[in-house]
Amino acid sequence: WEKRRKALVANIKAQAPDILGIQEATPAKVKSAKNGKSVKQHDDLLYLLGSKYRYATTTNSEGTRLAYNTARLTLVKSGAQKLTTVGKYSRYAVWAILKDKIGGRQVFAVNTHLEPPSGGNANKNIWNARKKQANQIMDLIAKQNTGKLPVVLTGDLNSSRANKPSNGVYREFLERGLVDPLGDADDTWFRITPGIAEHEIGVEYNSFNNLERKARRTAYGVGTHVDYILVSRGVRVAKVQTVVSLDRNGKFKGTIPSDHNLITTTIHVG
Repeated sequence: WEKRRKALVANIKAQAPDILGIQEATPAKVKSAKNGKSVKQHDDLLYLLGSKYRYATTTNSEGTRLAYNTARLTLVKSGAQKLTTVGKYSRYAVWAILKDKIGGRQVFAVNTHLEPPSGGNANKNIWNARKKQANQIMDLIAKQNTGKLPVVLTGDLNSSRANKPSNGVYREFLERGLVDPLGDADDTWFRITPGIAEHEIGVEYNSFNNLERKARRTAYGVGTHVDYILVSRGVRVAKVQTVVSLDRNGKFKGTIPSDHNLITTTIHVG
C-alpha cells in the first residue's frame, strides 16, 4: 500500500469523480502518509484524496466504502448493510442519497464487494451466495430509495461472463431493474443487448489486471469484467471508461495503482 498509494490516488484524482465506490480500503493499520503514525488504511486513503472528499458513512463496512465530493454533492441520508457471507470476511453494501448542489437533483448510490471465488468459480455455494447478496442489495434499494431516485451501483461482483455455470449475480441485478451501460451479455463473448453508453474508452481491457505489467484485454469490444457500474433504467450514460495508462506495447506505465483497473462512468440524471 505504501508503495502504490500515491499512484492510486493520482489515478483517481485525474478522473475527478463525484461519487467513488471503493473496495478493500480496509481497517488494517498502515503508516500514515500525513505523519507516519499508525492509521487505518481507509483513513489514509481519505487523507490522500483530499479535504473535499468524505465517506458517506463511517458505520463498519470492512473494506467497502462510498466516498463523495462535498464540493459538488450534499449527503442527504446514508447507511450500510451486512450481506449474507459464506467466506472468511463479511460482505457489505454501503448506500447514500446524494443531492447535487448545482441542479438540486438527487441520486441513490450503492457500493458493494461480493463473495470472492473459493474452490474455483464453479463452486455452487459461492455462486448462489452472490445471487443472494445481489437480491439483498436490490431489496435494500427498494426499502431505502422511497423517492424512486435514479440508482447507480458500483461494485466488485467477483463474477464475469466467463464464470460457470453463468454470470448469475450479474443477471440477478439486470432482471431486477438495473442496466449495464455496456450491454455486456451473460454467457457469451458478444454483446447481444446493445449498450446505452454514448461513448466507450478502453473498455476492451479486463477490469482485473492481477498487477501484471502487460494489461489484460480481449479481442472483443468489451473485456472480461468483474467490476461494474450499473444504473437504473432511464439514466443517461454519456461515457464509460476503463482507466489504463499504457505504453505503445500495451504495458502499464510506472507503478500499477491496483490489481483492478479504475472504472468510471459519466451520467446525467433528471
